[in-house]
Order: sequence, then structure tokens, then C-alpha cells
Amino acid sequence: MKKNLILSGIALLALLASCGKPGDPSVNPGNDGPKEQPSGNVPTVTLTADASFDQAFLAKATLTLSEVSASDINVKLGNATVQDGKSRVPADYSKSVTIPAGEKSLQIDLEADVMGLKEGDYQFALKINSAEGATVGDPSVAYINLSYVFLPEVNLYSDSQFASTCKATLTATIAKAHDKDIIVRLELDPASQAQVSFAKEVTIPAGETSADTEVTVTVPAGLAAGTYPVIIGIASVENGRVGVSPKATINLNYPFSALVTIDGEFDDWKDALEWATPSGADYQGIRTLKLAGTPKKLYIYFEIVEPSPDDFDMFPMPIDIFLDSDGNYDTGGKLGSIDNDHQVPPYVDSGLSWYIEVANVHLGKDDYIDFTSGAYKYNGKDKDGIFSKLENQTGNYTSNEIFGTGTLGEDGIGRIEVQLDRTYFEIVGEQARVGIKLMNGNNNWSCYGLTPVGSGSNKVDMALINLPAYEAN
Repeated sequence: MKKNLILSGIALLALLASCGKPGDPSVNPGNDGPKEQPSGNVPTVTLTADASFDQAFLAKATLTLSEVSASDINVKLGNATVQDGKSRVPADYSKSVTIPAGEKSLQIDLEADVMGLKEGDYQFALKINSAEGATVGDPSVAYINLSYVFLPEVNLYSDSQFASTCKATLTATIAKAHDKDIIVRLELDPASQAQVSFAKEVTIPAGETSADTEVTVTVPAGLAAGTYPVIIGIASVENGRVGVSPKATINLNYPFSALVTIDGEFDDWKDALEWATPSGADYQGIRTLKLAGTPKKLYIYFEIVEPSPDDFDMFPMPIDIFLDSDGNYDTGGKLGSIDNDHQVPPYVDSGLSWYIEVANVHLGKDDYIDFTSGAYKYNGKDKDGIFSKLENQTGNYTSNEIFGTGTLGEDGIGRIEVQLDRTYFEIVGEQARVGIKLMNGNNNWSCYGLTPVGSGSNKVDMALINLPAYEAN
């Protein structure tokens, strides 16, 4: 009986041993099994590399250990002598590297320095100078070849935004003319947010340094106001190589901003973003507002309905220009009243950075427009009333910072255009809001015109413009 029990116990132990332990590869077939464990021996390190540099003048070298180590292996690298009959090309790489404990190899990036290089065949030689924690084995030197043919670097540049015609220009350039045609193949980056059409291949002719191509954007019906980037990149280059600026971004700023000049001529405003005064609005003295912008300037155009002096005396006729420099209602001062007689806000909301007063904009008498004084900067707390802390900046600006001009038409409409410097007025983001109030200076400064304005007494938002990326003067 005792002998049978002993035999049964031995059989049970054998059965358990044959089943293995949890985590063993035999129990979990999907397990890759344990990594190679350090043996405690001193490993040997060797060096190999790509046979040649690629078209971008890049190559990789590999340090390999004969077995993994329980501690980091620190390897010092250096330049070696190239093979007989070869000309040396310099290269950049890390001179000191570490193979982490438990790892068996490490890749090293190298870049050939071809600056000023003549066309021809070259070689770079890399060697192991020393290894801390390992023995240097064979091979310890690697040779990387380079067949160098001069290929001009091609870079892309473009207009910053699409014009109101939905067109923009993309330019492929090289630094110096080449003796062969350079064919640049283009592709649309998946991160683009608008649909465009453009030539997929552009040729820089031999002897030339650039070539332009037209890009056309499609504006879908009902597109919300905003900025939609289009990114076009270089897919490949024939007889050249991709330069340091391989992509260009063209923004669709919608609605479009017109490119205008403040010169008393108004044809260039025809495609600008517009807010028309609706019939039935409480304040009809300003009949339209238009906005446009460039990386450096914000432009404002508005039309006033000139009153007849025979009907009532409105001299002087001041205006206020309300400017929200960052387009954010939560920053800046709040407008609390339409005028002295109407203690209600003129807009749904406001967050003004600047309050610009023009003493007399009236064109019906002496064609008088005065922008020489009255630009007030708000330096109060966010959401406090606008008059809580306005600071007059008169003397701190010139016509370079704010300038306006206008004419009185035979139809009795005064047409005025204004230029604001984005640097001075801190319009450094990609949005701004504008409002304008026209007043009767001889009647308690009562509101005579307001833009933008809703029908009847309905309030609307201030006019929002999306601007191209800011550039300092």
C-alpha cells in the first residue's frame, strides 16, 4: 500500500511538470518567450553600415553586440581613413552613443556634408574608437560611399491667401539656374481644409530660377466664415532635390478680404466683406460697412448718408470706431449704451481694445475728416465698462498708424476709407471686430448711424473679419 502511494505521487509530479508553469511558451502559445538574458560574459561590439548614402545624403550605421549586457555599453565613434583611391566626404553623426542594457544593437544616423562639393565619387569611413563595458571586435570600421551629382534644392513659396477671384500663385524656386529642366511634382497635403485644383507638375526651365503655377480654390455653398488652410507639397523632383521649404500654405480666408489702397478711389472695395444697413433699421445714417485686411493693415470702408443743412444742423458730425483687436468678446471693455439718450448696449456683446473718436467726419461742409486726435486705448479690467479706463494716445501715433480719406459724391453719399496699422493697434491674431457709430454733435451726441445694425431695434454682433497671419512692420 505504501509503495503504491509513493508511485502515485511521483506520477502526479511528472504530470504537473509536463503541463508547465503559467506564462511558459508551452502554456501560452502567443507568448514570444523570454528575451535573451545577460550571461555575465563581456560582449564584443562590431560596426556595420549602409553601403552608400541615399539621395538625401543620409545613411545608417549599426553597432551590434555578440550578446546582451546587464549594463549600458558606452561606445565612442570617430573618423577612419577611407579606402585607397577614394576621396573623403565629411559627415555629421553622434560621436558618443550608448547601447542600453538588455539591448543587442543600436542604429546611428549619419548625414554627408556636401556643401561646396564637386561632382564625383566619395567615401566616408567610420570606426569604433573605444567601448566601455565591451570588447571591440571585427569589423570595427565601416565604409559608406557617395556618388555626388549636384542637384539644385527646390523650395516652394506662395501667396498667403486666396484672392476674391479664388486664385493664388504657387512658386517653385532654386537658388541658381541649372543646365537642365527641373521637373517638380506637387501633391495636396491631407491636412488641407479646402478643395483646390492646380497643375500636378511644374517645370523650372534650364537657365531659369523659378516657375509659377496657379491654384484655384472651390468655395462650397453655405461655407461658414473662417480660415481654411490649403497645404501643397513637393512629392518628388527630377534633376533636383527637395529643399528646406518643401510645403507652402495658402489660406482661404472666407468671406474674402479685398486688397485695397487708401487713396480716395473705391473700385478696389467691390469684392470686400460687406455689412449693409437693412431697411427699417433704427439708425440709417451709415448705409454700408466693408472690411479688408493684409498681414500688416486693417482697412475699413463706410458710407454715410449726408444730411442737408437745410433740414437740420448736424455740424460737427463725430463718429466712434469701435475696435475689438483680438475678436474676443471676453477681453476688453464693454459698450453700455447706444448714445446719451439710449442706455442700452448697441450690440449683442462687445469687448473693445480701442475706442477711436473722429471729431468731425462730415463731408457736406469743407470735406472735413479728422484722424489727428481721439484714439483711446482701453487699459481697464476685462468686461468693465469701456469708459472705466480709456487712455488717450494722442501724440503717440501718426498717419502711419491711422489714416483716413473720403469724398462726397453727387448722390449725397460720403464715402470714407480708413487704414489701421495692425502692429500699433495690436491686431496680431487672425480675427478682429469692428463697429462704427455716427452722431449729431449738436443734439446731445445722439446716434444718427450705426453699423453693423439690425432691422428695427434688433441687436446684432459687431462685424467680424478673418485676417491673414500677422506680420510686424
